Amino acid sequence: MKIIAICLIVIITSTTSCNTKTPKADVISLTNTIKPSACYVYEKNNDRVYLHLEDSAGLITGNLSYNFYEKDSNKGFINGEMKGDTLLADYTFMSEGLKSVRQVAFLKRGNNMVEGYAAAEEKNGKTVFKKLDSLEFGNLLLSLVDCKD
Repeated sequence: MKIIAICLIVIITSTTSCNTKTPKADVISLTNTIKPSACYVYEKNNDRVYLHLEDSAGLITGNLSYNFYEKDSNKGFINGEMKGDTLLADYTFMSEGLKSVRQVAFLKRGNNMVEGYAAAEEKNGKTVFKKLDSLEFGNLLLSLVDCKD
């Protein structure tokens, strides 16, 4: 009887320990942060904007491309940081064979990013917003998608 009890305890203990799963650390996108790697897209009426972001200890880098129907497309990379729920970054891109840099802003809204616009000016070789507090968000909503690149 003791042998059966010991065997039962061994079987139950080994079965339980074998089936114990270590919980995975899920990546959670909070309101004011982005996932370590996230992609967003806007597609409407032959227009497409694609944003791929990487978060490395608060430094946000990635790729951004604009392809508006019957207009010159451009693509390049961004480098910036989250300020609260807003991504402020420099966008370095090629358009019509010329390299340009302009400031961009995206507001994190749930699982989406909304591009911000404001009056801009040229400063030190790049286009920047005149006043960050005058940014308006709303027309260009990029939805979270699976990254393909």
